[in-house]
Amino acid sequence: MTCQHLIEFLTEYIEGQLPLSQRTAFELHLAICSQCRAYLHNFKVTIEATQKAFSDDPTDANPGDVPEQLVRAIMNARQAN
Repeated sequence: MTCQHLIEFLTEYIEGQLPLSQRTAFELHLAICSQCRAYLHNFKVTIEATQKAFSDDPTDANPGDVPEQLVRAIMNARQAN
């Protein structure tokens, strides 16, 4: 599995929908590729932050849970516009 393949199967992997053979290949690639491990981590953090941002439960909206790097990137993008 290549990095590109990993990205294509990311959602299915997170949702537990990959067949065993693909999941095994996916996890083997993660074991040797630190960039893909970081990408997977950031993808999960983004999903969690998005879910909290659009949650109807105000206790889910804890600004301390959002990574500082993500906040800075959003602020920089807003200032650029």
